[in-house]
This record gives sequence, structure tokens and C-alpha cells, in this order.
Amino acid sequence: MNNKNCGLLMMLLASFWLQGCSWLNFFGEVEVLPEKVSPLRFETRWFHPELPAESLGLPESSKTLVGECEFQSELLKLRSNQHRGLLLPLMAFGEQGQITLDLIASKPVYKLLQSEWSLGSPYDSLQLYQRWVSGVEHSCPDGLRRELPHCVMKPFYSLGGLLDSDSSYELERINNWLTQQAPLDYLILPDLALLKSDSVLQLSYSPNSPVITEQNSESSYQHLQPFMLRKSLDWVLLDNDNRLISDEFVSYGRCSVSWQGLNAQGDSGDGQPLDFDYLSQISAVINKRMHDLLKDISF
Repeated sequence: MNNKNCGLLMMLLASFWLQGCSWLNFFGEVEVLPEKVSPLRFETRWFHPELPAESLGLPESSKTLVGECEFQSELLKLRSNQHRGLLLPLMAFGEQGQITLDLIASKPVYKLLQSEWSLGSPYDSLQLYQRWVSGVEHSCPDGLRRELPHCVMKPFYSLGGLLDSDSSYELERINNWLTQQAPLDYLILPDLALLKSDSVLQLSYSPNSPVITEQNSESSYQHLQPFMLRKSLDWVLLDNDNRLISDEFVSYGRCSVSWQGLNAQGDSGDGQPLDFDYLSQISAVINKRMHDLLKDISF
């Protein structure tokens, strides 16, 4: 090759370099596809001889707790990119049917999830709980224990009730608080089935405060029984403005522990409601296994 041709070739190569071209995309642009993240699902079981199966009319073989986790690809992408979330504290149930935050059970769960899911501070979680209860209270349900100016005025600004909804939440009240926080991508909600049920009317701001609405204690307690036989955490995505999209709380990830030896209604083998002491014993074992399940997650 003579010097003239060699110089021309060097000029072409320099031109490709300056324009960010490579030999590969010179002959045809190579499209780099984003890495595909597959959904994740796993299940584990634990045998617990101390579960009161015989006392409830159930066979010895039923003393098995089942733990399950399932995460959709959309959520796993957020986790891998260190997006932020908040944990709504776990809840405890009282013998009179009240529901309040459970700080003792929430602390180890928060510690397990904090780094893996880039959670906001414990203080933010407590603030979220207070705003959550307030969101239920400001939906102005029947039997409200205290008079709220918001509820007194509601018939006027809702056009005499024409714009009323059947929701148990004043969702805008929760969203207003969320939008004032640092950017968030998801909330981790405990006992989602409970949060989507009328039982949220039995929430209270603290262990020493009354529930939101007047309740028949026996009826309230019976409604809570199914929720004491299983524990769950659900990952619910927020929109780009830190807002919950709806009160449907669509889950993109879920971990749960349950005693499947008991039916979904929380009855014993002879169809009778469970004694509160039995329920508390079962719930304590389930709480422990939820901690173990979260600890063993491997992404």
C-alpha cells in the first residue's frame, strides 16, 4: 500500500473514531436490548409440633406452616436499581377487635428489608401509619367516634352526596402526604387483604386510643380471626408523583406465611370460632416464620 492510500485509510479510521462509530455499527447498527428480569417465586414449609391442632379438632399432620414469595419483573427492576420505598408498620390485633401498629414485630422486619429495598426511615414509616389511619377516618364512615369538620362539610362539597364513594379511604389525604416525601417508588403493606376490607374501620392511632368507629367487640373480633391466621407483605407501586394509583392497591410482589390446616374462615375443626389465646399463640409462630422467610430470600 503506498503512502497516499495509507494516509486515506488512517483519515477514515480517525473519522469513525471521532464520530463514535465502531466497525460493528459501521456495517449495521447493533441494538443493545435491556436486560430481561424474570419473575421470582419460591415456597417453603415448616412443621411446628407446638401448634394446637388436636385442641382444634385437626390431625397431627396439619401442623405445617407454608411460606411463599412471588415478585413480578417490574418490581425486581426497581429493586436492582436501588429505588426507594416505605414500609407500613405491621399490625397487632386486640381481644376487643381493635387493630393498631405492632412496633415489636415491625422492628426486625424493617431491619431485614431496609438495605435490600432501600427503605425510608422508621420515623417515616410511623408517619405513614398515622396518615393511613387518618385516611380511613376522613372517609367519614358511619359510626365515627369523633366529629371531624371535614365530615360535617362533606355533604356540601360532594354535591349533597352525589360524589360520595364506597371507598374506606380518603385516598387524597394519604397521597398529599406521600407527595411531600423524597422520591418513592413503592410501599410495602402488611396484611393487604385486611387493608382492602371493611376491617380497616377497626384501626386505631395507637394501642391506647379507641378504634375509628363504634364496633360490636364480639363481631369485630370474629372478623379479624382470618387475618390472625396468616401474615403477608405486599409491594404496591406508586406513580411518578409518589401517589397511590387507586385504593385497589395492586400488588407487584408478595410474601406470606399461613397455617393452611385451618380454613379461610378461621374456624376450628368443629366449625367454632377460635379462642383468642389460641389465635395469639398461632399468630406469634407465624410472625416468627415471616421473619425467617424474609431472611432467606435470595435474589
